[in-house]
Amino acid sequence: MGTYAIVLLSLIFVFSFYMGYIDGSTAVATTIAARAVKPRTATIIAAITKFCVPIIAFWLGKIAVAANMAENLIDTRFFEGISADKAFAFLLAGLIGTLVWCGVVGIFKVPNSATHSLLGGIIGAGIVAFGASSIQWTEYVIVNIILMVFLAPIIGLTLGFAFMKLFKYIARYASQSLSRILRIIQRINIVVLSGGFSSNNTQKSLGVFMMMSALGLVSADKLPNNFDFYIVIGIAGALTLGMLLGGYQVIVTVGRKIFKVRDVHSVVSQLTTNIVMITVNELGIPVSTGQVMVSSIMGVGAAQRANSVQWMTAGRIIASWFLTLPVSCAFGAAFYLLIGKLIMGLP
Repeated sequence: MGTYAIVLLSLIFVFSFYMGYIDGSTAVATTIAARAVKPRTATIIAAITKFCVPIIAFWLGKIAVAANMAENLIDTRFFEGISADKAFAFLLAGLIGTLVWCGVVGIFKVPNSATHSLLGGIIGAGIVAFGASSIQWTEYVIVNIILMVFLAPIIGLTLGFAFMKLFKYIARYASQSLSRILRIIQRINIVVLSGGFSSNNTQKSLGVFMMMSALGLVSADKLPNNFDFYIVIGIAGALTLGMLLGGYQVIVTVGRKIFKVRDVHSVVSQLTTNIVMITVNELGIPVSTGQVMVSSIMGVGAAQRANSVQWMTAGRIIASWFLTLPVSCAFGAAFYLLIGKLIMGLP
């Protein structure tokens, strides 16, 4: 494996770690905030699940998100006959643009979507490297990426609101034993949510690796058997490590700063998020897992009592969602101009 591939793989693992660091605890945030499970126990369960589920999903061939990214984000016909230098500069610019943008928002403590940072960085670098026509706008990008920036929070909020209203109606005569049932459900949901989140997130990094293969930067003939399987293990490991080393601020924000989550709110938001995540994983759509969970909490809180939701905090988060994709796209484009045009002198 050449130097170009080693550099890009290293950046993929760094991005996977970052994604786990800022977003990894989202799956357990409401359960911990509702005090249904002790933080240490929830974290250990989530970590084991986040590491194992993506590997099992890959083994079963459930990689629709990664395959769609690699095949449909940029028209692969533009990859034919390009030099290794240009292929490397394109992906390097996309990944560095992503990571630099993530660093900027981290310094200024602005909420960020790692998913849209990566997609934006790759799209921006692709526009400059291959031209705007190389991006499969109508076939994939507009519906599966751009519209989902808007649709995912709307769907999460609407379903969260509707399910909370329905649950309140059904449970209006419930006994005290309901609380115990809700806590059991939350413990189960740690596994379900962690698996769904990790599977979607891992496949975004895997999609970049598959793009490396399409660009000819890694060749199956020159790699050990089952090398892609080991790549998935590495990505899942980086994601899990990121979650273990970070995540406290995510728990505070998701579980308390938007809306003070109790057992019932936690269960309903988890149900909403599970439905959305299962659907997008099957359809192969890369979404921001944090975006889905946060918007569902907004909907649950609004159904409980609208003025109990911290709408200023929610608005700041929503604004960052809409900002991330275009800005990271600009970063990816700028870094290709710097790396590809100025430093490497590519046409």
